[in-house]
Amino acid sequence: MNPLTILHLTHQYPPEEMGGVEIHTRDLAREQAKLGHRVSVIVPSQRAIRGGLNVTVEAGVRVVRVPIGRRNRARIFAATWYDPTFLAAFKARLHAVDLVHMQHLMGIPVEIVALLHQRNIPYVITLHDYWFPCINAQLVTNYDETVCAGPDAKWHNCGRCFVARAGGGDRPKFAPIIAPLLKNRHKRLKHVFDHAAAVISVSHFVKEKYAQLGFAGEHVQVVPTGIEIPEQLKSGKKARDGQFHVVYVGSVAPPKGVHVLIEAFNGLPAAAKLTIAGGLEKFPDYVAQLKAAVRHPNVHLVGRLGRDAVWELLGSAEISVLPTLWYEASPLTISEFFAAGLPIIASDIGAVAERIRHNHDGLLFPPNDAAALHTLLDNLYNDRAQLQHLQQNIPPVTTIAQYVSQIEAVYRALVEKEGKIISN
Repeated sequence: MNPLTILHLTHQYPPEEMGGVEIHTRDLAREQAKLGHRVSVIVPSQRAIRGGLNVTVEAGVRVVRVPIGRRNRARIFAATWYDPTFLAAFKARLHAVDLVHMQHLMGIPVEIVALLHQRNIPYVITLHDYWFPCINAQLVTNYDETVCAGPDAKWHNCGRCFVARAGGGDRPKFAPIIAPLLKNRHKRLKHVFDHAAAVISVSHFVKEKYAQLGFAGEHVQVVPTGIEIPEQLKSGKKARDGQFHVVYVGSVAPPKGVHVLIEAFNGLPAAAKLTIAGGLEKFPDYVAQLKAAVRHPNVHLVGRLGRDAVWELLGSAEISVLPTLWYEASPLTISEFFAAGLPIIASDIGAVAERIRHNHDGLLFPPNDAAALHTLLDNLYNDRAQLQHLQQNIPPVTTIAQYVSQIEAVYRALVEKEGKIISN
């Protein structure tokens, strides 16, 4: 494939944020640059110094951080309609761009699409979560933290969620006031979705859930993500010390169900060990609740770890747990756990069951059922043969290089369809 000039658009980027979307965007962009494409990433940044763009070249990728100042949730939401600073910076980067790949649009003005149409630049969207139909992006309510089925007929539940998200608590009486704004948001984002040259869903579950919520089309296809395999794994997995070491790696937030894991683990023998790795700053009240709930002597909340430290942690463990309470789209941690040779015990919700085969390479349990999770952990603690059976059946994971090959096929098809001239 001849080199393309690709502009990735995302809401956050490493090292400021290190979530799944951020790591995926970075790894994808860098792999594309290795293949000879001219790759840039543009991202709004609350940490970039005002007065000009912060432009760096990182592993062959030009990263443009647009300073936007400090934003609360309300300002991030409002940016969907209006952000002249970011819009001007985006417009200035479109010269000779062959295509734009939208990884996430939270806090980014949808007016960018008009600029792309004016210049006949096709764009691709990757659906990493549920942000298009849901301001929370997770289909979890802010007022009671339960899984949501989507907007009701009058958008009142979304208005209620917005008020809670903005810090106003659960005040249903304000919902009808906010509802028209959220209906307008839906209309605008539906336009963005419908006019994409291609939409990539990270799992079949996400594609189906979007379709249920009114976001569908023949241009939607499923391409599961790949990961960068670290050098220490390429040379072979190291021997473990035999301790029953359970790990959780990810966000430490209520929808992730970490409290369910702690409750389940509390009843295990003292020789078992649990390590919880993830940032402890965003939800301090929740973290305080978790620490208060710990009754086992060998539970460790170690905070956010660097990537090398994460892989070291996975190399020391025997089993991983994903106790999520929301419709996980297709967490990168599943691939990371499998790459490290770890079977996974996970909530049977969202796209998780697409990746984990019960009693083959992992175990599934009902979401929010600490007793069921405890039983599975206790059985594995007492039956190492079952644990070895799960470990032996772990499948190979898709690498970032394999994923990029699939993405290039998507690019090639849409560039030819749009009649664009590929850069030389």
